[in-house]
Amino acid sequence: MTYPFDQIAALGKANGQLVVALVNIGRENSETYARIGGKTTSALVDQFKDWKLGTVPDFKSEPLSICYSEFQSCGEDAVSRIKSAFDEWQECSRDALTQAAEGQQGFVQTWASWIRPAWQASPVEPAATKKAQKSTASETLTAS
Repeated sequence: MTYPFDQIAALGKANGQLVVALVNIGRENSETYARIGGKTTSALVDQFKDWKLGTVPDFKSEPLSICYSEFQSCGEDAVSRIKSAFDEWQECSRDALTQAAEGQQGFVQTWASWIRPAWQASPVEPAATKKAQKSTASETLTAS
């Protein structure tokens, strides 16, 4: 038999692991975005090196499109890592809550068997069965 503290500890551990995973994902993505941002800035600044007053700079979109695709792939990677962290958290939480529900169900069944009167050997009959018995009894009385 498990005790409620076991489930509480398991949920706390799962929550802590989720938080750590999300913080690590955020930190790593921030570093990656800063690196990509630095590359983008240097690509833009390089385009201004040969610029002279009175002329229009010739911007090339290739460095920017490369940086955009890196941003996009980094974001997709972050989303997949977040999803996997959440799935792991969900599985751990489900296991802990299932154990708690099974333990509670066992406790309820044990307690019900202790407080059930000796003359009541089976659980309470469903309401439909009681209605059928009442209607049969009333039909018997009216037929007499």
